[in-house]
Amino acid sequence: MRTFISISVLALLAIQFVSATVYLKTDDFDEKTSGKKALIAFKAPWCGVST
Repeated sequence: MRTFISISVLALLAIQFVSATVYLKTDDFDEKTSGKKALIAFKAPWCGVST
């Protein structure tokens, strides 16, 4: 049981660390994405709510 709790806590911490949202702008896009693997969602205010 103790192992399960430890693994659960570590998994939750990993999710918090990995799922950080970064807002990109035209002037910093290259700097923040260069040499990195990333999933980028492009959203426009006129498209409504998307998930």
